[in-house]
Formats: sequence, structure tokens, C-alpha cells
Amino acid sequence: MTESSPVYEVGPLPARQAWRALAITVAATAVAMMIDRSTYELFNAPNVYDKDLGRLLRVMGFAGTWLAMAVAVGLQHQGDDPTFYRGQMIAPQPSRATARRRGWLLFWSPILAGGLAELLKIVVRRERPALNDGAYGFREWGERTLSSAGLAFPSSHTAVAFGGAFMLARLFPRARWVGYVLAAGCGITRILARAHFVSDVVFAAGLGWLVSWALWRKWAPRTAALALLAMISMPQSAQAQQQTSPANMPCIEYERCALGLTASVTGMTVFQGTDAAPRAKLGFFLPGKTLDNVFAGDTTAIRLGRDARSQRIVGAVLSATSVLTMVAASFMAIDAGADGSSANAVFLLGAVQGAGAVYFQLKADNTLSRAVWMFNRRFSR
Repeated sequence: MTESSPVYEVGPLPARQAWRALAITVAATAVAMMIDRSTYELFNAPNVYDKDLGRLLRVMGFAGTWLAMAVAVGLQHQGDDPTFYRGQMIAPQPSRATARRRGWLLFWSPILAGGLAELLKIVVRRERPALNDGAYGFREWGERTLSSAGLAFPSSHTAVAFGGAFMLARLFPRARWVGYVLAAGCGITRILARAHFVSDVVFAAGLGWLVSWALWRKWAPRTAALALLAMISMPQSAQAQQQTSPANMPCIEYERCALGLTASVTGMTVFQGTDAAPRAKLGFFLPGKTLDNVFAGDTTAIRLGRDARSQRIVGAVLSATSVLTMVAASFMAIDAGADGSSANAVFLLGAVQGAGAVYFQLKADNTLSRAVWMFNRRFSR
């Protein structure tokens, strides 16, 4: 399949992805709350929206922006983007129905993320930082009970921006960094304008991912399934011609094709053949790209490789948050002097995060080892 063709996963996404994302979101929000006050005092740009760049970043949290993009995506159909399989064009893609579904997904993901953020504001009722000079303040239930005006947690602008950015990344993987950068910029401007705490923005980003995941799990276009169905329906002669072409010959020699693992200070490297040619690296802090190409041809190994990368991402996030928590606890201990009860509690939180990081890092190594073993089984047949 060519780089220009979007690739959609077949079948429902595992629910554990959502639980992992929720755990990461909660942990990251807890860490962000430790620096909310200091960030409010250090960073202040009240005129951030007076410049074109600031206005551009803010409108990423405006539902109308994503509505326009959704309409543009929904109008792309009938052969504008052909689908390829093993270098051969299978069928013009997307169809009118698929294009409309992509447009609806790109519309509803930011809308629902922003709507949930507004509801959470009413439930949590934490006020904007500028109203209390950087301190946490909560509105009483009897005061404007159903109004979210003046409330901050989570940031609805950031939720809209990341809800759209994550769905854009699922629909068009090669363009994902455009959406990520713009959405992150939107969240940063909300902090600089003192409209939100860091924790408001962090939680909103996680909320955007969860909404996009839920919509994708239920209504993702099944382009990959259509390609495989077309492949099955191809004449046997055409399939045989593809399978025997030099470009598609499977790698069957153990000495040249078997995979192995080697450890380093920064992570685990997958190498291939007796010359130990590196194929991919699963870093401890930077997990790297997908491992699908390394395990191509073995669906079980591909699944295990994806699980290993997901576990590594969780471990990397917990490792980073553990370090940040320990640093924050150190500063709290210095400021508190003899009375360091709060610092001790934060140290304990950092220790728990560190233990979780070790667990997921080791689990990722184990899963990657299983993936390599599963891939190498073919050579024993």
C-alpha cells in the first residue's frame, strides 16, 4: 500500500487502549496540578491573541474551524484517492459514502470533545485562574448551576482542538503532526492568556484522544477490509503473479531473515540476519515508530509488536512523570523545611509512578521478545 493511501485498522480497537489512555491522562493531570500555580506566575501573555499566530492557534479550538475541514474532507470522493495493495491499485477510494463518513468523524470528534468538556466544567466547577490570582477556587452549586461561564476544568478550546487533531491523525496519518502542533499551540495560548491552568489543558488533551478513539472504534471506515476483500476476489492467476514477482517474494532464509534483539542503554533494538542489520528500535523514553513493517507477514507478531509499543509508551510516560514528580517533591521539601509532610506524599506518588514505569517497561520487553519468537517460527517449518 502506498504512502499516500490511508490505512484503517480492521476490527474493533481493544478497550485496554482507552483504559491506558485514561490512566495516563489522570497521572499527567496530577503532575500538572503541582505546577499550576508556578506556571501561572511565570507565564503571562495577555496580548497573545492580538497577533495573527495567536489567533490562528485559538481558532483550532473553535468548532467552526473543524466544520469547514470536515466539509472539505467529505467532498473528497470518487477516485480522488485510489487505494493500493502490494503496489497494485485495488479500487478508487474513498467512495462517496466513505468520504462522508470521514467528514462526519472529523466533525463529531471535536464537537463531542468540546461538549464533554463543558459538562465537566459544570460538574467540577473549578474557576479560571485569573479570578483567584492563580489559586484554586470553586463555584458553589447554587450560583449559576448550569452555566460554564468562568469555569476552567477542563479547557473546552483545547478539547475541541485535540478532538479534531487526533481524528485527523487517524484519517490522514502522514498529516498527524500538523494537527498535533496546532492543537498543542491552542492549549499553550490558553495558559499564556491565563484563561486556564496547565492541568486544564492536559486533561482536555486526553479527553480529546478518548473521544476520537471511541468514535473511531465504532465508525471507522473499513478501507483495509475492502482492499483485502478485493484481493480475495482477484483471479488466481493475478494473485500468483503478484506473489511470484521479485518485489513481493517472502523472506524465507533463516540466516538472512530471522530477527533478534539486542539491548542498549536507550532501549531494545530489533535486528535481522547474521549481519545484525537494525530494523527498528523500541526506546525506553522515545518508543519510535510502528513495528508493523518489521513483522510484516505475521499477523500475530504484528499484534504483539503493537502491544509492546503501547506498553512502552505507558512506561515512558510514567518514567517521565515519575522524574518530574520527584523533582517537584524535592523543591517542596526545600521550601517546607522541617514540615515536609506534603513533600513526603509527593515522593510517595513519584515512587508509585516509578514502580509502574518499571512494570510496563519490563512488560514491553517481554512482549517484544514474544513477537520476535512468533515471527521466527516460520523458519522451523
